[in-house]
Amino acid sequence: MKVRSALAALWLAYAVFWIGGVGGHLLYGGTPANMRWTAPLFLALASLLVVVSNPADWPACAISFAAGFLAEAIGASTGYPFGRYSYTSTLAPSVFGVPLVVAGAWMILIAWVRQLSIPVWAGALAMTLFDLVIDPLAANTLGYWKWTSAGPYFGVPLSNFAGWFCVSFLILTILRARPARSVGVVLTGCSILIFFALVSIAHHYFVPAGIGVTLCALPWWRRLQR
Repeated sequence: MKVRSALAALWLAYAVFWIGGVGGHLLYGGTPANMRWTAPLFLALASLLVVVSNPADWPACAISFAAGFLAEAIGASTGYPFGRYSYTSTLAPSVFGVPLVVAGAWMILIAWVRQLSIPVWAGALAMTLFDLVIDPLAANTLGYWKWTSAGPYFGVPLSNFAGWFCVSFLILTILRARPARSVGVVLTGCSILIFFALVSIAHHYFVPAGIGVTLCALPWWRRLQR
């Protein structure tokens, strides 16, 4: 009962931040300066939802969190494997120049992909498509990080997507065991996709929005195949 109450409270808080975030961009063109603190809290709530929604899978969550953080720490300091970039203070707190909620984002997306029960290469591709949705906004309008050299995809270098595929492939190879099915994990991942799709529309990033909507249908399509 306590777990259900905690989960319900988390969903309620998350929904408030989700609606506020989308509404701010659709109605006002962005997040007010005095509300920038909501971005890391929103991602932190999403991370907690994934862990609480499928508590038996916490070892895999811990591994994906640690692996995502390590990849970002190496990437931010060396430029490999994603390309040269640096984080702003928007998603603080940070450790070694990497916001902790970014590692949480890796955990959320990996957990979502693992729910699809698809081959490792397909999961890594889905992760890369996820980043095609997120990065144009995060590196530009939202100002979560900045690329040293602009690339051809909304200013994002192609090396970033190659890096995402390789890192995702490695993490998913380590986490081959199938997790217990969790609607909460799927809903959390899809809600992130819809969030970025709607905010993309608000800022006329229609290609990322289209990819996001298409990806959102993948979990339900997979369920129909079973």
